[in-house]
Amino acid sequence: MEKYIAIGSKDYLYLVKKEIRYLKKNASRKELLRLNFKKLNPLLSRSCIYGQMTDSCYSDRARELIQGLNATNSFVSIKRGESYIVPKPPRMEKWENFTFLEHFILNYRENNENILKYLRDEEKYLKIKIEK
Repeated sequence: MEKYIAIGSKDYLYLVKKEIRYLKKNASRKELLRLNFKKLNPLLSRSCIYGQMTDSCYSDRARELIQGLNATNSFVSIKRGESYIVPKPPRMEKWENFTFLEHFILNYRENNENILKYLRDEEKYLKIKIEK
């Protein structure tokens, strides 16, 4: 049985920022320009973040990015309306596991424009927050 660890908003934001910075450093410019958060659907292999960048979240390149992220981060699982850290990568075992960034951009869309601009070097600072 998996162990789920509930996390607070401060830790959650830290992990979201960590993933964004990881992608900015490790994804190619071409991959980042493919991102379209308006068409994001983390349940579809071509419409999730890693699927959009690499054409499928099951591609070798997507797996490379996700596995590299797994070295720096855990993943979030949506259970009973709360966020939990889980130890295994998303889409490799259960569909309800998402990266923290995927979960964040679906639930706090007001940050999406800044995130995209930051990833594409159109914005110098990453400014994300959780509106209550």
